[in-house]
Order: sequence, then structure tokens, then C-alpha cells
Amino acid sequence: VDDALRQMALQGRGQAPVVNAQGILVGMVTRAELLGFAQWGEADTAAQAWAAWRAQDVQSVMLTPIPSVSRGADMRRVARALLDSGLPGLPVVTDEGQVSGFVSRTDVLRVALKDAGLDVWG
Repeated sequence: VDDALRQMALQGRGQAPVVNAQGILVGMVTRAELLGFAQWGEADTAAQAWAAWRAQDVQSVMLTPIPSVSRGADMRRVARALLDSGLPGLPVVTDEGQVSGFVSRTDVLRVALKDAGLDVWG
């Protein structure tokens, strides 16, 4: 968890995909889950609890299964997936399930503002 928080902070991201050794999407973490102090358990002090939380494996706190979108998905499909999931963004995956990118609500809004024509919505 500590490494994931550090990487997300360095990259200015609020969420990140979790992949296996083959690069296949297995889950996702968000800043909210990584800072989810409700699962601190039996620790005696806040410092001990925070240290224990940060030492956990990211797979124990990731969201899974996680929805994703394909590289060729139109904006209507992406917008629907974002709304249905309630997540701030979703991984973009290849046909083999490997993560090739990430799309956020902000990305969808940028496309909508840039190309106000209805053809962008598929």
C-alpha cells in the first residue's frame, strides 16, 4: 500500500490499475481505498495502525473485479461504464486484457467539449 500511495502521488494520480506478472488487469486501487483507515484492526495506536495499513499488500485492498473499456470503445460506452461503476476512471485494455491506458471522467468531458458533434457519442 505504501508503494502504491507513493507512486500515485509521484504521478499525480488518484487511481491506478493493478496487473499480474503478465500485465493482465486484476484490479484497481484508488486513493480512497488506500487511505481507508476503517480496516486498521487491533493496533494499539494510530501510528501502529497506519504502519500496519501501509505494509499491507495492495491486492488485499484493491477493487476487484474491475470494469474496463477496450481501446476501440466509443465515448458513449466509456461514459456509461464510468457512470455505472461510480469510479473516477477506468483502465483501457487490449483484447488480451493487458492495460494499455486509463480513461477518466475528465477525459470524457474534454472530448465532449472539444467535439460537440453527436458523432462522438457513437
